[in-house]
Amino acid sequence: MVLALVGLLPLALACESDDDPVIVRPGELDPEITSIQTVWVEEGWVDLEPVGSLAVQLFWELPDEWDGEVFRVYSRESGGGDYLLIATVTACTDRRCTYTDTNVQPGRSYDYLVATVDERSDREVGESAPESVQVPSDAAPEPPTELSAVALDNAVYLQWESVEAEKYRIFLEGVDDEEMFIEVGATDGTGYVDTRAENGKVHVYRIAPVAESGQVGARSETVSAIPRPDYHSELIWPLSENAASSGFRFRASEGENPIVAGNSADAQWRLEANGGNLQIVPIGDTRVTEGVFTTSLTCGPGSEADCEYVDEAPAEEEFGSDPVAVSAGNTYVFSVRADGETHFGKIRVQGVAEDDEGRTVLVFDWAYQTRADVPSLDLVPGR
Repeated sequence: MVLALVGLLPLALACESDDDPVIVRPGELDPEITSIQTVWVEEGWVDLEPVGSLAVQLFWELPDEWDGEVFRVYSRESGGGDYLLIATVTACTDRRCTYTDTNVQPGRSYDYLVATVDERSDREVGESAPESVQVPSDAAPEPPTELSAVALDNAVYLQWESVEAEKYRIFLEGVDDEEMFIEVGATDGTGYVDTRAENGKVHVYRIAPVAESGQVGARSETVSAIPRPDYHSELIWPLSENAASSGFRFRASEGENPIVAGNSADAQWRLEANGGNLQIVPIGDTRVTEGVFTTSLTCGPGSEADCEYVDEAPAEEEFGSDPVAVSAGNTYVFSVRADGETHFGKIRVQGVAEDDEGRTVLVFDWAYQTRADVPSLDLVPGR
């Protein structure tokens, strides 16, 4: 083999310096390239476009008799020609070394080898087998489309349409009025749950696709959501059967009991029995919609493909102050007043049961938007 800049000595020779001789047996100081792959070296972003390039990354194991020797990395474009010295690596960790070659071109193939160098004699005393890699020429993947964000309790569930990508990187780019740029995670699927989101705050996200080669595409358009409290299997009784637990007030935290007396000034609505039928009765400024059948309070991660839930607030005229009939499976949307501001909430009726005292009891789930004047419980303003 002909090498540019440095020649390799036969490994069976004794390489002598002015000090101590260096005796090398075949294989003792031969490094082994264990991995060679293309990676994306990211330098930053300009607007929504990534700034960076594809590179080749090598990993090799230290030779069996390694004693602090350094390594030279050689490369050539596949198909012939001399190997050129491209780097000297002097530091390795955990008996593993690495080097990243950024001087490569998309669509071209390269050969690499690594040589062990005795610094006392400045001679090469070991050599790896050559390894080859093809740098992909594929264009960067297009950003995903059809993004959606479902508000959960202290979490946001993001979904998008699949594109030709190996994986996706998720960026949090704003919370309320504060701009930021934080990569919160990555996935090879088309959904992601950010469990670090906070209730009552607007969270803004973008998604960036990543090709199999590691090349990153432009970030998507934004999608946003406002997490809100979300509670399950709440119990409430009709006023005539358990007045102390017949009223309800939407709460912002788990520390406050939402079930109150039906005649309490705190109650925003109460449950009443009328002719054997149960009714939701709005109190004061509370307004409520007629129920609509749903399969879940919210369709979050792991939901069935045919999951149905209320994701669009009705127009203002669809809210009313009259009692509405209760039906299992229905979701009801509320407009309530709290601290002089308007908030929105929703409940979904699981069913009607009988307690151990023979009283009727309603079982339901509920969610509440702690942010004032935002009709979103994963809802969008009605049109």
